Amino acid sequence: MAGVTGNIGTRLLKKLSSEKERHRLINSFDKSTDILVAWDENQTETEGKTIEAFVQYLISAGKQVQCAVYHHTRKKELIKAFPKDGRLHLSKFDFNTFGLPKTQQLKQLLSKRFDYFINLNIEGRLPLNSIAGLTNSTCRIGYPVEKSIPFYDVLIGNPHSSVLDAYINDLKHYLQKIG
Repeated sequence: MAGVTGNIGTRLLKKLSSEKERHRLINSFDKSTDILVAWDENQTETEGKTIEAFVQYLISAGKQVQCAVYHHTRKKELIKAFPKDGRLHLSKFDFNTFGLPKTQQLKQLLSKRFDYFINLNIEGRLPLNSIAGLTNSTCRIGYPVEKSIPFYDVLIGNPHSSVLDAYINDLKHYLQKIG
Protein backbone atom coordinates (compact mmCIF):
# COMPACT_ATOMS: atom_id res chain seq x y z
CA MET A 1 0.00 0.00 0.00
CA ALA A 2 1.37 3.33 -0.97
CA GLY A 3 0.25 6.87 -0.93
CA VAL A 4 -2.31 8.47 1.33
CA THR A 5 -4.08 5.29 2.50
CA GLY A 6 -0.74 3.66 3.33
CA ASN A 7 0.37 6.67 5.37
CA ILE A 8 -2.96 6.85 7.19
CA GLY A 9 -2.86 3.09 7.78
CA THR A 10 0.65 3.30 9.23
CA ARG A 11 -0.39 6.12 11.57
CA LEU A 12 -3.51 4.25 12.71
CA LEU A 13 -1.48 1.10 13.25
CA LYS A 14 1.13 2.98 15.32
CA LYS A 15 -1.64 4.37 17.52
CA LEU A 16 -3.40 1.01 17.96
CA SER A 17 -0.12 -0.83 18.52
CA SER A 18 1.01 1.57 21.23
CA GLU A 19 -2.35 1.26 23.01
CA LYS A 20 -2.34 -2.57 22.90
CA GLU A 21 -1.61 -4.18 26.26
CA ARG A 22 0.94 -6.98 25.85
CA HIS A 23 2.70 -9.41 28.14
CA ARG A 24 6.36 -8.37 27.82
CA LEU A 25 8.23 -11.00 29.83
CA ILE A 26 10.34 -12.55 27.09
CA ASN A 27 11.14 -16.24 27.37
CA SER A 28 14.53 -17.38 26.21
CA PHE A 29 14.43 -19.05 22.83
CA ASP A 30 15.21 -22.42 24.42
CA LYS A 31 12.19 -22.18 26.74
CA SER A 32 9.77 -20.75 24.17
CA THR A 33 7.22 -23.04 22.59
CA ASP A 34 4.90 -21.12 20.25
CA ILE A 35 6.20 -19.11 17.32
CA LEU A 36 4.30 -17.27 14.59
CA VAL A 37 6.21 -16.81 11.33
CA ALA A 38 4.89 -14.60 8.52
CA TRP A 39 6.01 -13.82 4.99
CA ASP A 40 4.80 -12.53 1.63
CA GLU A 41 3.60 -14.79 -1.19
CA ASN A 42 6.22 -13.32 -3.54
CA GLN A 43 8.90 -14.66 -1.23
CA THR A 44 7.38 -18.13 -1.43
CA GLU A 45 7.92 -18.12 -5.17
CA THR A 46 11.49 -16.82 -5.10
CA GLU A 47 12.88 -17.84 -1.70
CA GLY A 48 10.63 -20.74 -0.75
CA LYS A 49 13.43 -23.20 0.00
CA THR A 50 15.13 -20.76 2.37
CA ILE A 51 11.86 -20.09 4.20
CA GLU A 52 11.03 -23.80 4.44
CA ALA A 53 14.51 -24.54 5.82
CA PHE A 54 14.02 -21.87 8.51
CA VAL A 55 10.59 -23.23 9.47
CA GLN A 56 12.08 -26.74 9.68
CA TYR A 57 14.91 -25.34 11.84
CA LEU A 58 12.32 -23.99 14.29
CA ILE A 59 10.36 -27.25 14.29
CA SER A 60 13.52 -29.30 14.85
CA ALA A 61 14.27 -27.01 17.82
CA GLY A 62 10.99 -28.27 19.35
CA LYS A 63 8.84 -25.24 18.59
CA GLN A 64 5.16 -25.19 17.65
CA VAL A 65 5.23 -23.07 14.50
CA GLN A 66 2.18 -21.31 13.01
CA CYS A 67 2.81 -19.89 9.56
CA ALA A 68 0.93 -16.98 7.96
CA VAL A 69 1.38 -16.15 4.28
CA TYR A 70 0.12 -12.85 2.87
CA HIS A 71 -1.26 -12.95 -0.70
CA HIS A 72 -1.77 -9.89 -2.89
CA THR A 73 -5.25 -10.81 -4.06
CA ARG A 74 -8.67 -9.85 -2.77
CA LYS A 75 -10.32 -13.15 -3.78
CA LYS A 76 -9.66 -16.24 -1.65
CA GLU A 77 -10.16 -18.56 -4.63
CA LEU A 78 -7.15 -16.98 -6.41
CA ILE A 79 -4.73 -17.89 -3.63
CA LYS A 80 -2.18 -20.33 -4.99
CA ALA A 81 -1.83 -22.66 -2.02
CA PHE A 82 -2.55 -26.22 -1.14
CA PRO A 83 -5.72 -25.98 0.98
CA LYS A 84 -4.49 -28.26 3.76
CA ASP A 85 -0.88 -27.19 4.06
CA GLY A 86 -1.40 -26.17 7.70
CA ARG A 87 -0.69 -22.52 7.04
CA LEU A 88 -2.92 -19.52 7.42
CA HIS A 89 -3.29 -17.83 4.03
CA LEU A 90 -4.24 -14.18 4.33
CA SER A 91 -5.14 -11.79 1.55
CA LYS A 92 -6.25 -8.21 1.02
CA PHE A 93 -9.73 -9.47 1.95
CA ASP A 94 -8.54 -9.97 5.55
CA PHE A 95 -7.48 -6.32 5.93
CA ASN A 96 -9.42 -3.09 5.58
CA THR A 97 -8.43 -0.19 3.30
CA PHE A 98 -5.88 1.03 5.84
CA GLY A 99 -4.21 -2.38 6.34
CA LEU A 100 -5.86 -3.15 9.68
CA PRO A 101 -7.39 -6.57 10.54
CA LYS A 102 -10.93 -7.08 9.31
CA THR A 103 -11.87 -10.78 9.29
CA GLN A 104 -12.60 -13.08 12.22
CA GLN A 105 -9.89 -15.52 11.06
CA LEU A 106 -7.23 -12.82 11.36
CA LYS A 107 -8.56 -11.48 14.66
CA GLN A 108 -8.41 -15.01 16.13
CA LEU A 109 -4.77 -15.31 15.04
CA LEU A 110 -3.93 -11.97 16.64
CA SER A 111 -5.61 -12.94 19.92
CA LYS A 112 -3.67 -16.21 20.25
CA ARG A 113 -0.59 -15.96 22.48
CA PHE A 114 2.82 -16.61 20.93
CA ASP A 115 6.26 -16.42 22.47
CA TYR A 116 7.76 -14.95 19.30
CA PHE A 117 6.47 -13.36 16.11
CA ILE A 118 9.01 -13.44 13.28
CA ASN A 119 8.36 -11.50 10.09
CA LEU A 120 10.47 -12.84 7.22
CA ASN A 121 9.37 -10.05 4.88
CA ILE A 122 12.21 -7.60 4.31
CA GLU A 123 10.16 -5.07 2.32
CA GLY A 124 8.01 -3.80 5.21
CA ARG A 125 4.53 -4.68 3.88
CA LEU A 126 1.81 -2.87 5.84
CA PRO A 127 -0.44 -5.95 6.37
CA LEU A 128 2.49 -7.90 7.86
CA ASN A 129 3.39 -4.90 10.01
CA SER A 130 -0.25 -4.83 11.07
CA ILE A 131 0.07 -8.42 12.28
CA ALA A 132 3.30 -7.50 14.09
CA GLY A 133 1.84 -4.44 15.75
CA LEU A 134 -1.34 -6.12 16.93
CA THR A 135 -0.24 -9.69 17.64
CA ASN A 136 -0.32 -11.10 21.14
CA SER A 137 3.33 -12.13 20.93
CA THR A 138 5.76 -11.55 23.74
CA CYS A 139 8.62 -10.68 21.37
CA ARG A 140 8.15 -9.35 17.83
CA ILE A 141 11.14 -9.71 15.51
CA GLY A 142 11.47 -8.00 12.15
CA TYR A 143 13.80 -6.61 9.55
CA PRO A 144 14.95 -2.99 10.06
CA VAL A 145 12.93 -1.07 7.47
CA GLU A 146 12.25 2.53 8.51
CA LYS A 147 8.44 2.36 8.29
CA SER A 148 8.40 -0.92 10.26
CA ILE A 149 10.45 0.14 13.29
CA PRO A 150 7.58 1.00 15.71
CA PHE A 151 5.97 -2.44 15.38
CA TYR A 152 8.85 -4.64 16.54
CA ASP A 153 10.68 -5.28 19.79
CA VAL A 154 13.83 -6.57 18.10
CA LEU A 155 15.18 -5.63 14.67
CA ILE A 156 17.69 -8.01 13.14
CA GLY A 157 19.55 -7.80 9.85
CA ASN A 158 21.54 -5.38 7.75
CA PRO A 159 19.23 -2.83 6.08
CA HIS A 160 21.88 -2.14 3.42
CA SER A 161 21.94 -5.79 2.29
CA SER A 162 18.42 -7.08 1.78
CA VAL A 163 19.16 -10.76 1.21
CA LEU A 164 16.86 -13.25 2.93
CA ASP A 165 19.62 -15.84 3.45
CA ALA A 166 21.71 -13.34 5.43
CA TYR A 167 18.66 -12.23 7.43
CA ILE A 168 17.77 -15.83 8.35
CA ASN A 169 21.38 -16.56 9.34
CA ASP A 170 21.26 -13.50 11.61
CA LEU A 171 17.91 -14.70 13.03
CA LYS A 172 19.32 -18.12 13.88
CA HIS A 173 22.37 -16.56 15.51
CA TYR A 174 20.54 -13.95 17.61
CA LEU A 175 17.57 -16.13 18.58
CA GLN A 176 20.02 -18.31 20.49
CA LYS A 177 21.25 -15.22 22.36
CA ILE A 178 17.79 -13.88 23.36
CA GLY A 179 16.83 -14.53 26.92
